[in-house]
Amino acid sequence: MELRYRLELWDDFTFHDEAFEDDAVHLLRTRLHVEVGAGPSVRVFVQGQDAESFASSSLNRTNTFTNQLDLRQLFAELTSPVEAFPAKLKVGRQELAY
Repeated sequence: MELRYRLELWDDFTFHDEAFEDDAVHLLRTRLHVEVGAGPSVRVFVQGQDAESFASSSLNRTNTFTNQLDLRQLFAELTSPVEAFPAKLKVGRQELAY
């Protein structure tokens, strides 16, 4: 489980002096994951995410800041049981790191 709190402070973010804006936006992201292995060669990973904005202005509660109950990752990983032929296959929705 991962909890992340972030505070952002802005000064005239939309360049519109007459409009009310929150100077502070409180953001909370929660991630929960489960990993299940079926023997040494099969692994399934599931990760969900919930992102919330605690702001009084509707501008700061748009989908730019919030993402309620999203499936972030879901993949299966298959590893070759034969040591002479090392191969791995990962299929599904996954985070890619370059």
